[in-house]
Amino acid sequence: MNALKKALFEAYGGFADKRIKKLESGSIFVVDDRSDGDRGADGKLYGYFCLIFAEVRSNSEVLVTLSGNVPMGSSVRIWITKHEASLREGVDRLLSFVVSKKDGTSKLSTLADAIASIVARGARYDVKSYKYVCPRTADSLQRLDKVLRKAWSA
Repeated sequence: MNALKKALFEAYGGFADKRIKKLESGSIFVVDDRSDGDRGADGKLYGYFCLIFAEVRSNSEVLVTLSGNVPMGSSVRIWITKHEASLREGVDRLLSFVVSKKDGTSKLSTLADAIASIVARGARYDVKSYKYVCPRTADSLQRLDKVLRKAWSA
């Protein structure tokens, strides 16, 4: 399990809880590529931001969770049904699913494609922030896909 944690630790600059430094102690990583520009004057993330976390459950299994402003469209709903992902609707939407080494990481890239298609040229969408949220969320999922593929092929 430490090999996968080490790959994620190096790629994302540490665990979600920055106080944790030992690989054995942590398992959750922030993988949404947030920066200081995503925070308001109060230091909190903007409300339109989609948070993405990866929790290492074993050396061959990762739980991916998207929360907050999770982009939603017909293509994403189809993806959720096909991959039996868990979706909680409400003020803060929560989408979670498991990515495993045996299944491959195609779940991540197909979800990224589904999210990117929401704001594809000529597409109509009601949530104005999707113009910014969808491409960033899709890019973060593609990056996680690459990190996991590299870690699992080593």
